[in-house]
Amino acid sequence: YLLYTSGSTGQPKGVYQNERGLMHDVMQYTNSVHFSQLDVTSGIYSPGVNGAIRDIYGALLNGGCLCMVDLRRDGYTVASARMAQAGITIFHAMPPVLRSLLSEVHDRSMMQQVRLAYVAGDRFWGSDVRLLRDALPDDALLYTGIGSTECATLYRQWFVPPDWPVHEGLIPVGCAVPDREVRLVGDQGLIEVTSAYLARGYWNDAELTEQVFTSSGGDPQQVTFHTGDRGQLRPDGLLEFVGRADRQVKIRGYRVEVAEIETVLRSVDGVTDAAVVARGEGESCHLVALVEAGDAQVTSRTVASVLEGRLPAYMRPTSTVVMPSLPRLGNGKLDTQRLGVLADQSLASVAAGTPSADVPSDDEVLTRVVAEWTRVLGVAAAGEDDSWTASGGDSLMALELIVALETSFGVELPADLVSDDATPATLSVLVRSWLDPATASDESRAEVGAFFIVPWAPGASIHDRRLAEALSSHFRVEILPLTTLDDELKRVHSIPDLARESVAFITASTPVETPIFLVGVSFGGRVAVELAWQLRVQGREVAMVGVGDIASDGGYQLLSRRAWAAWAQSGSDAARWLRVTRHMQAQMRVGVGWTIRSMARLSWQAPFRATTRAGVAVFGDSFRGGALAAIRQSQVPSWQIPDYPGELVLFLTDDTATLLSDAGPTLGWEQHAKSVRVVPLEGHHTEFHGEEYGPAFAQRVLAVALESAQAPRT
Repeated sequence: YLLYTSGSTGQPKGVYQNERGLMHDVMQYTNSVHFSQLDVTSGIYSPGVNGAIRDIYGALLNGGCLCMVDLRRDGYTVASARMAQAGITIFHAMPPVLRSLLSEVHDRSMMQQVRLAYVAGDRFWGSDVRLLRDALPDDALLYTGIGSTECATLYRQWFVPPDWPVHEGLIPVGCAVPDREVRLVGDQGLIEVTSAYLARGYWNDAELTEQVFTSSGGDPQQVTFHTGDRGQLRPDGLLEFVGRADRQVKIRGYRVEVAEIETVLRSVDGVTDAAVVARGEGESCHLVALVEAGDAQVTSRTVASVLEGRLPAYMRPTSTVVMPSLPRLGNGKLDTQRLGVLADQSLASVAAGTPSADVPSDDEVLTRVVAEWTRVLGVAAAGEDDSWTASGGDSLMALELIVALETSFGVELPADLVSDDATPATLSVLVRSWLDPATASDESRAEVGAFFIVPWAPGASIHDRRLAEALSSHFRVEILPLTTLDDELKRVHSIPDLARESVAFITASTPVETPIFLVGVSFGGRVAVELAWQLRVQGREVAMVGVGDIASDGGYQLLSRRAWAAWAQSGSDAARWLRVTRHMQAQMRVGVGWTIRSMARLSWQAPFRATTRAGVAVFGDSFRGGALAAIRQSQVPSWQIPDYPGELVLFLTDDTATLLSDAGPTLGWEQHAKSVRVVPLEGHHTEFHGEEYGPAFAQRVLAVALESAQAPRT
């Protein structure tokens, strides 16, 4: 007999099989699920596809009943009622059909007598298991696996235990099936299946048959099928489906699993399904996310915000398309050809600079900020320049306002967004900076050079983004990811460790001939110096290294000196610095911060982890920032500062120069570089990169970078 594949990964192929293979598969299915004459099985699949074989012949050869329905003709409600009336005991469907059936039909009577739910044929997610568990009787079994038309159905299978912990990713596809040997080949884990009961080949396509089906040993009945799927074995023996080999892409030198991105996309609130399409190759490869959200209020900004917090930059799609439903084939699988067309249209829109319809204008942002401001504070009206504290706002109200703004704009905002002197006007600017779409780098910027910003902490703050935006007019700009607190709890990273991870990122994403520009903010300045030295060792051209207001020697405790100086002053300046000091003390929980720093420096891992996790559990995110600051300080004393064979640019505030005058005019950097250029800045250490002085800092960095770009190379 002859069956055609779905064509979900390309042109449908005619697969021919003999009666021996069919009978063996039905026997294996019968023995696995204990099919009997008492069973009534659903007949949702079209009789002309491979999924129907087990339904039709399982019932026919075991004396059971088959309840056939036509979803396209009758719809989900009528089909569900028909299966409920028949009293089905075995429910068999692909995951997309399962989702649609259970989401559109709220009457669960169809499932009342089901003893076995058989779900396979497409990606089976943890959310699908939760959906099924809510609908099935408590004692019903859940059976799944992985197979193909060429394998006469499944080549791995298992029964998901009722207490199996559900996660957001794909469900494992099971254990060994009798008479089907499965091997994982190569470092990519390419799946090969060997059996005497596989398909005989592709109809009228001898060339493809020879490529995909190969002989195995001396037994002419044993054939090996090269599935094109990729997998990995878990320690418990279960096989995990990683993805199609032809869906793995390489971006900026990194190997990217598209399925990993799709898993994160599906975790976004309101998203029911997602697909990621890769377009182009090499440096011109771009990812497009296509998201199914139904009637939910999901925007591309919402999706981008979630991805930014959970994926590195090279894994984030260039464009995101949100739609009520993704295009599908008649069997419920995603239509990859139509998805490709939608992806091309989205990339063309980005290239043409077409603005996204869901990004509000500046006036709309301000209007919505004022609306939430007045609602939270309980006032009738608010002016653009009304301050938070003068309007009666406190810290609890600030959190409420942040949550309201996140809900209104569909974007995650920093917990310290609302400061004491915040106004609707300043808040609207900050919110807008988080909503601005990322712009792709063009050839002119790539010719000038690649600019990398090293923050002091993981993630990209509003101020880092503004600096990147100011530099992006002439450079391709990336904000380098540093280790998180969770990373440091697993293993404390030295400054050379942090630099090595960034070197790997930079060299993979930047052509050898492209000049590299670096600037580090606060602690990030030390990482930038180490990073520049390591890049030079590898023969890369470093055109500029900027250090943001930090001394070379960690013994100069700038912030503590700033606090004492503030207490010694009088007037509004002292009041402002007293607030800063109290904020620092709240984050550090001074005594505990000293303890964490000491344990991290001494590598007392167990008490270090326990103390830090306890602090985070009690104090939350405020302690998390303080703990990370303490860990960063613990990394400095053991750092052997390299002798950099070029110029360092020290961006230095007058306040820091005064407080650390005993460190010398270059804060000790002249001992570790061929030359040091000092660029004066306004403000204090905690302000030079912030709201008031940040624009001037960005302009000075840009001016120095452009000057360095024009300088002759040595």
